[in-house]
Amino acid sequence: MLRRILVGVFVVAALGLFIGCGSGSDEAKGTGQGIDNQGQALMLAAYEGKADVVKELLGQGVDVNSRDDRGGTALMQAAAWGRTEVVGVLLGGGADVDAQSDGGNTALMAAAAKGHVAIVETLLGAGANPLVENKAGQTAAVQAAFGAGAECVVTLKKAEMKMQGDAASRR
Repeated sequence: MLRRILVGVFVVAALGLFIGCGSGSDEAKGTGQGIDNQGQALMLAAYEGKADVVKELLGQGVDVNSRDDRGGTALMQAAAWGRTEVVGVLLGGGADVDAQSDGGNTALMAAAAKGHVAIVETLLGAGANPLVENKAGQTAAVQAAFGAGAECVVTLKKAEMKMQGDAASRR
């Protein structure tokens, strides 16, 4: 099973190199840091929703916060593709809930943009900050409004108001 995932990672990485050739934007070029094979396997398992493989990889010591060449994490992959169980496994394994990609996007933004309300609620429950902005100045609520519809926007706006109210009461 792990071998199949590693082969899949190779194909994804090769396609990524091919697709990325000639791109002029900094975001498309990524950080140039790359990612090791185990980190790639974690990304692919998260993308495919393979919670059992994610658990196995984390048990083997793979860094839960491994980054791809654009600063993305497995949590961002799982959130974007609606992999609720994998999101829970990654959070349980210590994933940084507010990690930002090179473009400033977070797992919360990824879930919100795709309308994955249950994942948005899970991430908020794990402490995700709904006020974080990406490099374009967008919050998760703004991204939800562009792509996901009202339910995510309402959930995120409530979380934003709570966070702002909590901050005001501490002053």
